[in-house]
Amino acid sequence: HLQQREAGLPVWHASAFVALGDDGYVIATGSSFFPAPESGIARASISGEDALASSASDLGAVIRTDRPTESALWLVPVPGDGEWTLAPAWQTQFESEEPFGVWESLVHANTGEILSRQNAICTVDVVGNVDGMTQDFSYCDGVTNRPMRNVRVNVSGGSNDLTDENGDFVIPNAGGTPVTVTAALNGQNFNVNRFSGLGADASFSGSATPGNPLQITWSTSNARQDEIDVYFHAERAHQFMIDIDTAFDTVNLPHPMIATVGRTDNICPGNAWYSPTGRNINFCAASGSWANTGELGNVIYHEYGHGVSEEIYAHFGINLPSGDLHEGNSDVIANFIDRTSIVGIGFTNCSAGIRNADNDLQWPSDNDGGHFGGQIIAGFYWDSWQEMLAALPQSEADQAAWDGWHFARWLGQPLNQQDEVTWTFLADDDDSNLDNGTPHHEYFRVGADNHNFSWPAITVGVFINHQKLGHTTDGSLGFDVVADIQGVGVTLDPSSPTVFYRVNDGSWQSLAMAATGTPNEFSAHIPEQSNFAEIDYYVYAADTNANETTSPDNAPSVFHSFDVVFDYDGGESGPGLWTAGVAGDTATKGIWDLVAPVATLAQPGDQTTPGGTLAWITGQCGPPNCTGSCVMPQENGCNDVDNGVTSLL
Repeated sequence: HLQQREAGLPVWHASAFVALGDDGYVIATGSSFFPAPESGIARASISGEDALASSASDLGAVIRTDRPTESALWLVPVPGDGEWTLAPAWQTQFESEEPFGVWESLVHANTGEILSRQNAICTVDVVGNVDGMTQDFSYCDGVTNRPMRNVRVNVSGGSNDLTDENGDFVIPNAGGTPVTVTAALNGQNFNVNRFSGLGADASFSGSATPGNPLQITWSTSNARQDEIDVYFHAERAHQFMIDIDTAFDTVNLPHPMIATVGRTDNICPGNAWYSPTGRNINFCAASGSWANTGELGNVIYHEYGHGVSEEIYAHFGINLPSGDLHEGNSDVIANFIDRTSIVGIGFTNCSAGIRNADNDLQWPSDNDGGHFGGQIIAGFYWDSWQEMLAALPQSEADQAAWDGWHFARWLGQPLNQQDEVTWTFLADDDDSNLDNGTPHHEYFRVGADNHNFSWPAITVGVFINHQKLGHTTDGSLGFDVVADIQGVGVTLDPSSPTVFYRVNDGSWQSLAMAATGTPNEFSAHIPEQSNFAEIDYYVYAADTNANETTSPDNAPSVFHSFDVVFDYDGGESGPGLWTAGVAGDTATKGIWDLVAPVATLAQPGDQTTPGGTLAWITGQCGPPNCTGSCVMPQENGCNDVDNGVTSLL
């Protein structure tokens, strides 16, 4: 990556890149350079100190003098007379108590105008109730004994050791005289501290006889539950990153990172945050209806994820990504670690959370620049991962999804969600040639399509173009499956085109496809079927090097389907002969309705009639029964069938 500089100053978010494969060939190039104005670059007329003062004054904040401040001069694009031009601007950063935050601003170096401002403190909004304590994954799952990794155990007056992945430690010692052993929730990667006024941090001190195993158990008898949980889950998140990439330990995260529990100041209760100035994570105490955020595993993963994001970018001298990218990627690490799409289970109750990666949100229209918009990139990775898990061994699916996510950011340092999706394909590539796809292209493509992201097109390979068969009332003549199949840049194996089909979930049968005489067209005939038959099928072909493709992608995990029925009504012309509601129906909600369905966690946002939009469903998600986002767990039952029956005849 090459930073653009004009008149000796770096240009904001302007760089060029060249991506090289392991073989030294160029995979991709690009730039975000901004043209320099013909009239030259104006000189800064205010100082960095004045810019700091201006940014604080505009916010009504008092700069904390016990915290570092920063001011750096950049060139940034600003609107001019009908066009954008480059102007000098100070990038400032300071910390304040009121309003609480680490404030980053761009201040015009001539006019003093505040061009942009953001709070670098990353938060999680909390909702829910306090219903008990937890260890793994949250209080909803109960307390379980787990090994505590990388805890530093000390012999008084002697040496020390870090526990391994099983929690074991071995400390060199001379002689067999009993010794005093001490430990805290403090180790190589994390040091858990109690907030001011909560007393001394958790600690252990006991006698051990050399050669006889000493068991140190952290429990609520010698620690707060949130101290135990934060240490365990933060360490798990760190190890997750090391397992993906051993080089991750080279980033500039502090060792150990301070984690403070039981906070009641600043933006507490009901919150948690990562502070970029201190590079620490912070969790609020329980209060009223707010849960203790230090007792929610994937909130801890999320906050540590902010540190992961910041330090990956800082490692390459790149400015932090946008808020939605920051928040979304913190959700991604939480989704991956506990293998659930929902972040924040336990905030409201043990079945609800605050965000969900299993969603239909679209890029860029649903992006709000923050937590909500971050669900789009989280959805891309979640959907791609689920496709892999359905088709591949879990170990392969996990590695492909996790590597694609991490190395997309390590290689590309993307500054928006679309860039990150593109870099995911680049990270997945194994031959320095995107034209022929990547090893997991078909799975990442599903995630991209689901959320309106573009992806690198495959221009080399075997391509199948097939119009799927629709439902029918007559199966007596059988069914011709016709497809256009051709190789582009490769040679199609003419013996490979095959239709695989099954009836009523029976075993798969194969039918060789024959050329029809029309260029590139092949056909096979599924034999006649009786009424009420359910037929699944897919088309297969390969090139002469045995590179395979199917229609639909990922068959046979995914396949085309149609039914032979007595009568078929797609519902697109209205209710027709169907009647919703009869005498005796008692349901007050979830009534049968013919609508274009809205996607929820319990139902898809589409129907099966080709080109259609309508479907009969029991209760549409929407006002007045449903007032929140339909993809959030708390809306699952907002308009389901309640208080009786509803009929469709």
